[in-house]
Amino acid sequence: MKKKLEFLILAFIIISSIYFMNTTTSRYLSQVNSVSDLDVAIPQISMDVGEVTNNLMLPGDSREVEFYVKNYDTRVNDVLMEYYINVDFIDSTIPVSYKIYDITDNSETLLSQTSNGFGPITLKYGTEEDRHFKIIFTWDEKDNSTSYAGKQFSFKIEVNATQEV
Repeated sequence: MKKKLEFLILAFIIISSIYFMNTTTSRYLSQVNSVSDLDVAIPQISMDVGEVTNNLMLPGDSREVEFYVKNYDTRVNDVLMEYYINVDFIDSTIPVSYKIYDITDNSETLLSQTSNGFGPITLKYGTEEDRHFKIIFTWDEKDNSTSYAGKQFSFKIEVNATQEV
């Protein structure tokens, strides 16, 4: 009888332990549905070119073209960028050379030319920035062949930017 009572008590303890362990251990499962807007940093760069005259150009003459590179248009640039300026002659039948100057803040700094173009120039982010540049095209007066009579040149200004990491 004593063994039977011990067995019943032991069985009661085991069964109640299993029951209480299953009911007292917590199992937590949660599922949340949510929708969120994600803002991605967007690069913004724009360029405004000043007046380009079609005046006659002779050997020894120079012409200036001013332009602005800005980090805003409809919104302000969100990323740090570095850019190079390139001048590409589309239809050049006269021999002109050129230099590019940064004339921001009323100073005139000659930009150095690399294999990537003139620069590098840092384009800021977060606040509006205007950089003012000037290209001076020059026709060497010693290069005055009559074969250039009636000829012209056309050019395109390119700004090639990459994001800095």
